[in-house]
Amino acid sequence: MTATVKALWALVLPAIIIDGLKFGIFTPTEAGVVAAFYALFVGLVVYRELKLKNLFHVLVASGKMTSIVMFLAAAAMVSSWLITVANIPGELTAMLGPLMENKLLLLMAINLVVFLVGTAMDLTSTVLILTPVLMPIITAARLTF
Repeated sequence: MTATVKALWALVLPAIIIDGLKFGIFTPTEAGVVAAFYALFVGLVVYRELKLKNLFHVLVASGKMTSIVMFLAAAAMVSSWLITVANIPGELTAMLGPLMENKLLLLMAINLVVFLVGTAMDLTSTVLILTPVLMPIITAARLTF
């Protein structure tokens, strides 16, 4: 019971984000800002695990991680554009035509491709590169979600 009480401040954060978005109190971008300031407040004041002297180093590390993710996203978008310009989605749709009759087999083939690519690449890059490739196939097969 004491562990739950200690973790209550941290457990409130997802509720703040979800309820704020659900009730239209703030936009997704504003939700990120609210979450960041709430986490900063909880770390500095409530749990006292984050010290003011370490705050600069934490912010620098966060900036470095953000720049890495943005660089990966930019590289993935360039790759995605090249794949689209080369008409690879159209060629794959024509090649996978026989599989479109059996939707389960098509989904298994797509899962295999995503699995193989995902073993070698980051999740963000995989999604950004494969979405423009796979969406025409999914649309042509009339798969619904």
